[in-house]
Amino acid sequence: MKNNLLFLVFILFLTSGCKKEQEFAVIHFKDIEQFPYNIIATRITENAIAKTDTFNLESQENAVISLEIKRPQYVYIQRNSENSRLFLTPGTDLTIGQKNGRDVFEGDLKGENTYLEEFYNTENIEDLSWDYNASFDTFKNQTSGFFNFMNNLLDTYVPDSTSYFYRLNKLENRAFENSAILDYVLTRTPSAKKDSLFDAYIDKDLFDFKKFEAYSSANYLKSFYEKKGFEYFARKKYGERLDSLRNAEEHYVFTSDIIAEYIPAPFKSTILYDNLKYYPEEFDFVPDSLKAQLTTPHNIVERYKEHLNEKTYEELIAKIERHKANKLRYAKETVVPDFSLQNDQKQSINFKEVYKNKPILIDVWASWCGPCIRSFPKVHELQEQYKTDLEVISISIDKTFDLFQKGLDKHQVPGSSKLYAEGGFSSTFATHFNIVAIPRYILISQNGNVIDATISLKDLKAKLNSSMP
Repeated sequence: MKNNLLFLVFILFLTSGCKKEQEFAVIHFKDIEQFPYNIIATRITENAIAKTDTFNLESQENAVISLEIKRPQYVYIQRNSENSRLFLTPGTDLTIGQKNGRDVFEGDLKGENTYLEEFYNTENIEDLSWDYNASFDTFKNQTSGFFNFMNNLLDTYVPDSTSYFYRLNKLENRAFENSAILDYVLTRTPSAKKDSLFDAYIDKDLFDFKKFEAYSSANYLKSFYEKKGFEYFARKKYGERLDSLRNAEEHYVFTSDIIAEYIPAPFKSTILYDNLKYYPEEFDFVPDSLKAQLTTPHNIVERYKEHLNEKTYEELIAKIERHKANKLRYAKETVVPDFSLQNDQKQSINFKEVYKNKPILIDVWASWCGPCIRSFPKVHELQEQYKTDLEVISISIDKTFDLFQKGLDKHQVPGSSKLYAEGGFSSTFATHFNIVAIPRYILISQNGNVIDATISLKDLKAKLNSSMP
């Protein structure tokens, strides 16, 4: 017995000693056409905090990066402004090549990453999209067809149904599909049927939190808990009073209170973090006359301190401080840099080329942003009403130029200049103005100085009527 115990201790010693070496993933890049080649790798920690590394590859001989990976997880890769997602585990050795403009994988996790590549690039995906204007039965069939396709694709590339990746994606697809159905119920069904349909169609088994603890970092599952979970538990708690309370109470406090009460660890802390991490920016969008009625970003974090783990609490406080410092870049009267953007012909345009000796309103949008598109008519009205006093330009932060172009073709995008910021949310333009949520409206003087970098359309109209600045 004693010898067996000593052997076990020896094995534990060996495995703990090897652990540090195993907590890395190595990625080799083939077929790079031009150097230097820039890579930004972002992964989300267990506390939902983004950790980013930047690499500058100088030659094909040294086209390899090493990332610290402590658990199976997704890593978001930006390569010279092209974005993709990889799945990595500790000890992964993966090679990425190119063929016909697509990533081709060799080595560890080849099937898993080929599945992700197919997911983002197969033309069949667009044919399987669902239409919220269809009847409920048609919509259900459309979503079912989409996720059947996704699950079949998963079976093709990852046949091992016992693997973590397989189970993770099955769960993510399930949470995503149920979220889509519930979105339809909440936005498209008559009010009299909404409660009964929501209760009938919500996947209650997803609330077996203990069962899904191993997937606490699953994005779609966390989003399901944050949004549909909130709806489910709030309806259980408040019943018919929910809608009136929702309209009367402070949104972030109301939702966070429900999450804190009903969502257990390990999900609670990361979901509260996701729910609150953009609050400092959104607080800035609120008219000054209303800010006194709202909880400040610092106070709202302190309110939920006991429900946050130490790292998420510290990161939220640090984020508030970083936001204060970042705001100095675009404070009133600061000079706007001369950003390099692209027009609809993919030609480079210096931002100062759009100046027309009058104030400029920048409408920041993306083709996937419903609130942006719904606000276009209001911007068109302002553009027409104040055409002698105001120049309107639009800047897209879509993921790719093609999505920007499709957005222009599909929607009546306002502005005398319609431009694209390559790199989207990571572009120099978006980074300078700390753009993390859209639509965003930025008002600039004819001299290129900031008047208001977080102005609302309502406040803009009042400002124009009172003669700027």
